[in-house]
Amino acid sequence: ARQLGDLWGLTTERVEHYATAYRPEFALTAANLTVGRVTLPRNQCKDAGKNLLFAPTSVALRLLERLAVCVRMNESVLLVGETGAGKTSNVQFLAHHLRRTLVVLNMSQQSESADL
Repeated sequence: ARQLGDLWGLTTERVEHYATAYRPEFALTAANLTVGRVTLPRNQCKDAGKNLLFAPTSVALRLLERLAVCVRMNESVLLVGETGAGKTSNVQFLAHHLRRTLVVLNMSQQSESADL
């Protein structure tokens, strides 16, 4: 992170803030979902009534903000990390509150392209 900060001309304090202390604001209205610097429109269909458990920790909100940026920019995302780190939970939470259909494919080192 410090090398990127140097490349982008950020101070060490600012890099540390965004890497560890930054906590994006989260707001949910009938029309929009806002997380940090991104506001996404919600589909107009009714909620399914399913209540997802989500712990809005700083780490989870930073990942949610990054995912929301990718959704806004129509970018593909590959989430890689330890089991139980919250990758699937974050995507499910975002899809649920944007009222979008989500298909989850859990991949592993044994997965092949035919599995897709």
